[in-house]
Amino acid sequence: MPDKTYALGFEVMRLGSLYQRSFRLDRHVRPILRELVRETGESASFFHRDGPVRVCLFREDSNQPIRDHIREGDVLALDKGAAGHVLTAFSRSRDVAERRALLANLPLVSQGERDTETAAISVPVFSGGIALAGALTISGPRTRFTPAQIAIMSPVLLAAGQELTAILGGQWR
Repeated sequence: MPDKTYALGFEVMRLGSLYQRSFRLDRHVRPILRELVRETGESASFFHRDGPVRVCLFREDSNQPIRDHIREGDVLALDKGAAGHVLTAFSRSRDVAERRALLANLPLVSQGERDTETAAISVPVFSGGIALAGALTISGPRTRFTPAQIAIMSPVLLAAGQELTAILGGQWR
């Protein structure tokens, strides 16, 4: 560029498009995210671990005027937020008993960790057996994530995580 700065070019978009066409995870994830938004009234995301960070691969926003703002492609820390905790906990090599204990304590909940005003609940999604594919997450303002609301949203999210895991050929238990 004339001002000696750099910008991503069209090649990045082309490569992203090629990747999406060859690996159609979105065909499976998006309907589940839309259903989560419909059933819970909160935003839903699918995160994938990329080394020391997590990336929002897919996102469906709530229709609520006040909501958590994350965009597809956003890179977030692993050490904060429910999705980060899920990706960290389930990406480690675990024996069967440890994995069962982790699964028994789902969903993982975070209140004000990544941002003081937001909350989230998250579950893992597995593919090809027990390989971790990502984290399915519902997020929104802390004021709407009361213990009673979390108790209502949790079974919906757990069922969605199990459904997506089955679609991707993974094993939940």
